[in-house]
Amino acid sequence: MALTKINNNTLSSAGIATGKVLQVLNVVNSTQSSTTSTSYTDLGMSLAITPSATSSKILIQINLNGSFLNTGSSEALYTRLQVTPSGGSASTIAVYNGYGLSGQANQGVGTISGSTLHSANSTSAQTYKIQFRSLNGNAVVLGTNNSSNALLSDNSTNSMMTLMEIAGWL
Repeated sequence: MALTKINNNTLSSAGIATGKVLQVLNVVNSTQSSTTSTSYTDLGMSLAITPSATSSKILIQINLNGSFLNTGSSEALYTRLQVTPSGGSASTIAVYNGYGLSGQANQGVGTISGSTLHSANSTSAQTYKIQFRSLNGNAVVLGTNNSSNALLSDNSTNSMMTLMEIAGWL
């Protein structure tokens, strides 16, 4: 069945090699991690994916439950996405901040969401991980509210990261 005609040539759906989702991986963080460090710390959420072609792109989607306390200074929760190719060094490909977490004067609670498209240009494994830090050294928390941590008392869902390999993205 023809989809359309371009310059009087028929283009079939079988001829479209771009844009197809080739694989999907997902990790859910059902625990809590907290830090007061102003240096990035691993959250413990990571996924490895091996692209099937160098032309593939990896679409990374994150949805992180987070919170922070203000104790005399303004605070924010920063998160970043890093990728480490097989045999290579880690590099940061996205930074997401939690300034927008809503709450009361001394606490922010909410979700940090984002999407990033990464060109691995490789068929070797790529490992993606989430790291987080405090802006000013107050307590920041990522994870879920499955424990007694009052910082996440208003959140009820787990944090997650999803990877999708997209074929031949132009």
